[in-house]
Amino acid sequence: MHISRPAEFHIVCSPDAIPIIQSKLGLFSRPAYSVSVKYYPISEDSIRDRAHRAGVASKHAAGYGGLVKTFLHEVLHDVRRVIYLDTDMLFLVDPYLLWRDFERYWTQSRDFMVAFPTLGERSTSDVVCTCIMLLDLEQMRKHFFMPSTSFPADAVTLGNNKTWARAEIDPDDPEFGDQGLYFAIWKRYGRRMFRDLSISWDMTHCRYSYGLSLADGDDSMGETEHISKQIFMREGKVYDRWYQLYPALLHFNCQPNNDIVWDDPVNSERPRWGPFVTIARQYKWVWLNRGDGTATVRTETIKERPFWDELTFKEGFPRSSP
Repeated sequence: MHISRPAEFHIVCSPDAIPIIQSKLGLFSRPAYSVSVKYYPISEDSIRDRAHRAGVASKHAAGYGGLVKTFLHEVLHDVRRVIYLDTDMLFLVDPYLLWRDFERYWTQSRDFMVAFPTLGERSTSDVVCTCIMLLDLEQMRKHFFMPSTSFPADAVTLGNNKTWARAEIDPDDPEFGDQGLYFAIWKRYGRRMFRDLSISWDMTHCRYSYGLSLADGDDSMGETEHISKQIFMREGKVYDRWYQLYPALLHFNCQPNNDIVWDDPVNSERPRWGPFVTIARQYKWVWLNRGDGTATVRTETIKERPFWDELTFKEGFPRSSP
């Protein structure tokens, strides 16, 4: 709804999700900017096998489907960079405002690999969030983000038993699934390879959107008063330069498990952000046909996608360049 330039979507999902998503995309044929959609159907058994090669597991409610987030660089092994976001989030602004941060972070560190929301260096595993991330997949492959028994014996991986132990993370049952593993790697390598996203990109229900709301009823509120209403931050770092947050991405997490989070009246009827949920639910896909016919929507299904560790290495020797 908000993109201002051509976009690519890489959808890693279970096979049964594809026809559901495609039925919506089929209504959308004349975009303002060209859209490319690639589906990567993947089975839970395949993810479990890759996790086994890494020596990790998960008992989180998201299961192994959630754990695949730690291996996105290996599923999308011919992609350089992506914005990752969870399925219970809504963009309220042009995603390019987030994408442009890649260049900013890269100029700060040539080893930049991951940016996600934190509340500063003292953050615990429950306040960092792998719900929205800038991922330099190329760098993640270069630095062997997760271990594998397929890698050469002398390969130095970022994730390993020492990394998990330092962060007191159990690799067989990491807190919050994939988030616990990302957290452990961030704790060890954060200053060099990670950057903090503004929490504007994670207006999380867990912390009551940090006090931001549509329901304050005052569109003339000054910045000083607005900042004073930003709460539940644990005195964490708010932003690199400006202290005022804005609602960039709404995150409807920390709620009872629902089949479809958007259909829960607590989200659509609550004054804080309910109107935005209603707009997203009731917006018509055919209204996205606002182009002049020169841009296209292209979809493709990538079948039998091997993980990068087995594609690239066999018996400890590279078969192709990473």
